[in-house]
Amino acid sequence: MRQLNSMKFILPFSFFLSAPFIIQAQSITVNPRSQLIMNGAVFLVVKNAALINNGTVSDDLGTVQFNGHKDSSFSYVTGTQATILYNLTVNKTAFSTTLKSAVAVRNVLGVYGGILYAQGNLTLKSNSSLTARVDVVPAAANIIGNTIVERYFAAKRSWRLVTAPLTNTPTIFNTWQNKGVYVPAINTCVSGPNPTGAGGNGLDVSIQNNSSMKTWDYASQTLFPVLNTYVPLSQGITGNADNTGYFLFVRGDRNFNNFYIPNTNVTTLSSNGQLQVGTQNFPASNAGGGYTLIGNPFASPVDFNSISRNNLVKRFYVWDPALNVVGGYVMLDDLDNDGVYTKSVGSCSQNKHIQSSQAFFVETIANGSAGISFLETCKSAGNNNTLFRPLPSLQSQIQTMRILLNKKEANGSIILADEVLLQCNAIYSDSVDRDDAMKFTNINENIGLVRSAKTLTAERRKPLHTNDTLFLKLTKTTQRKYQLKVLPENIHVDGLQAWLEDAYLSNSTSISLTGSSDYDFTIDSSATSIAPSRFRIVFKQAHILPIKITAVTETEMIVYPNPIAGNIIHWQLNNYPFGKYAVKLLNQNGQTVYTDAIQNNSSKSSYTINPKINLSPGMYDLQITGEDNSTTSKKIIIAVNFFL
Repeated sequence: MRQLNSMKFILPFSFFLSAPFIIQAQSITVNPRSQLIMNGAVFLVVKNAALINNGTVSDDLGTVQFNGHKDSSFSYVTGTQATILYNLTVNKTAFSTTLKSAVAVRNVLGVYGGILYAQGNLTLKSNSSLTARVDVVPAAANIIGNTIVERYFAAKRSWRLVTAPLTNTPTIFNTWQNKGVYVPAINTCVSGPNPTGAGGNGLDVSIQNNSSMKTWDYASQTLFPVLNTYVPLSQGITGNADNTGYFLFVRGDRNFNNFYIPNTNVTTLSSNGQLQVGTQNFPASNAGGGYTLIGNPFASPVDFNSISRNNLVKRFYVWDPALNVVGGYVMLDDLDNDGVYTKSVGSCSQNKHIQSSQAFFVETIANGSAGISFLETCKSAGNNNTLFRPLPSLQSQIQTMRILLNKKEANGSIILADEVLLQCNAIYSDSVDRDDAMKFTNINENIGLVRSAKTLTAERRKPLHTNDTLFLKLTKTTQRKYQLKVLPENIHVDGLQAWLEDAYLSNSTSISLTGSSDYDFTIDSSATSIAPSRFRIVFKQAHILPIKITAVTETEMIVYPNPIAGNIIHWQLNNYPFGKYAVKLLNQNGQTVYTDAIQNNSSKSSYTINPKINLSPGMYDLQITGEDNSTTSKKIIIAVNFFL
């Protein structure tokens, strides 16, 4: 360790540091046209001194640490030039360090002793390879004053679950919309219906006129559009879990051309406010099975294993922007509490580390008080730039099956659209319980497993046996070519065979239980082709030969697609008795918005509802009543158009 003691230390034109170095002086000055060059992982200790940068500081992989016991009149950074550091640490036995000019940190900010006064001059940088993080801040230390936190986004038009890990922030318009000013690769547009721009509600004018930013409404358990961006980016000012989670469609920066599909480019969202330090406590939905959108409160990755949960499943949902066209939901959970997480989409790069500026959903177990707490010790170094009961000794023998829904492109390429997970073991129940994970609906295609009228993204049940059936549910498909890929693991049952049944083509195809199986199919204009319940997987003993499906015999009313984007509802009756039926469509308030009468003269009859009024987004009930006064109802969702 080299040490230099001086009243004032003024650098020559170039001063190279290539080893641990302590400079103890009143000030260290980098003059204009001079350079402080740190070669490699240099550790520079600035003890009771000031750093005055009027030239250039080349940081490489080095660390600059301020320490000592004197106050901020001795420990500060100032100068005419921005100081960019790889690592910045403050470890003072007393008093503080003040940033009087711009300082940017590329990797780790560590405040281990004393106070760091940011004064609006601190930026935590983010780019394609690295995002700066704040290390654990002990109780005796603190960071005071506004800080700029960045989050880099690759060039991909996609929805994202995001947050600003800050309290007491300016408005959405003044931060993520860059005050309405276009700067290449900086911030983004936030669109919505009836935009009035900088002089009104702050919303940007878009070609599609759709909302590109949403928040979570706990009462209705739905995403609600942001209709005014002249509101704080983080909704709180107390410093305790004040940041807000958002569902944000990122087209790229504020270049207007990005409103045209498929235009996109890289951008970095920049947030400004007070860093949240210390334990952060979020309340969660007090309804069993309710979901809560949580924004990671720290400008750092956090290990989900270390987060304290009250009445919450050890499970979280994230949005993977790489999935399908505009991304999709992925579930991760750790039911045996061993720290190893299972994913509903195996290829997703998300792991147990929730990233800085990332938001996620959690699930409440039972009715009653629920919440989640982030301690400083939850922070981790797990940067990821790509996003309660013990198991018996048979854990390695869990039967697993992943079912992938792929899109087949005209050029022969395959795109993963969605994926579901099946796990079977004696410790699980055949009924739907907290071991099972509910399906969150994607913007594009969805595949789910249906059990007890619930759609699941992960189903856990007893071991597979003869006559078991997996009911698949496909929604939001379009007229094109698709592929189902089945990936089994550890399914060792003597004589058990699996068959994929296609109700539309009336065929049954053998599926391997030891290797992958592919089934190509096409969605056309037929109602049965697009039916959500078209496919199922049945399990039989080897001596039972596969049979040709000649007819569908459980009566069924199908609405396709569901949810519906638009005002036209297509529906079909399968195997209903011939005769007259009264048709009613009711809104979520129970009001009748459409009536009709039909004559059913076929085992498969298709119909269309096209009301004269515009159907508002929400839940509807389609009811048909036969001549015997028996009534069948079907829930329908009229969705907001998400394609932005």
